[in-house]
Amino acid sequence: MFQLVDEFWVYLDKLQNPEYHHCSGIGIAATNSHPAYIAQNMDLENYMNGYQVIFHIASYNDEPEQYLLSCAGLIALNGINSNGVGVCVNTLMQLEASSDGLPVACVIRGILSKQDGASALKFLKTIKHASGQNYIIGAVDSVYDFEASANKVVRFLPDADNPLLVYHTNHPLTNDDIKPWYIESLKKILSGEAKNNNSFIRFMSLKNRLTLPDSNFSINLIKETLRSKTIY
Repeated sequence: MFQLVDEFWVYLDKLQNPEYHHCSGIGIAATNSHPAYIAQNMDLENYMNGYQVIFHIASYNDEPEQYLLSCAGLIALNGINSNGVGVCVNTLMQLEASSDGLPVACVIRGILSKQDGASALKFLKTIKHASGQNYIIGAVDSVYDFEASANKVVRFLPDADNPLLVYHTNHPLTNDDIKPWYIESLKKILSGEAKNNNSFIRFMSLKNRLTLPDSNFSINLIKETLRSKTIY
């Protein structure tokens, strides 16, 4: 049951406010001035605090060495492997779910078991997903963002003219496989009417803080951005 953290939220969907989900993700591709970065806030229930663990999985057969952030008893929250493939995630509760899809924790493990970025991306795009989720994948020097739902996986680029930068919060922006009861509220968020929406505020904060020349990106900038408590 603990391996179905995101799917449990889906089960409680109509009883739970999607504003409870507060994960923000960032991906920055490599340039001449810095390596590629992926990072996120992993904002989960308070009971997990104090039980954080790092799994170190040795390479075995055709699977590369892996490091995974998790909580005791849970197989994965995010991670990276020795071949330069990494993944960060954030919940998209509004997207359609499926009772026979692959749970998010297992998707993460599947991505990190791959030998290269192409195999990881193919896996993400071809499996059936159990719940709505955004995946930021780092593949050596490149970064990708995909919004996954039960019926489709759609790539997201915040700025079509800048494929080097991706970021996301907790509402879908390109995948239209929406649960019927979220359609109207999403329209308000995307039109800017719901300016007090938590996910919208965080998305605009990421956008404003990360719209910079490539040379300005650094680990410190990413930390400051994810720690920020200011309104955009």
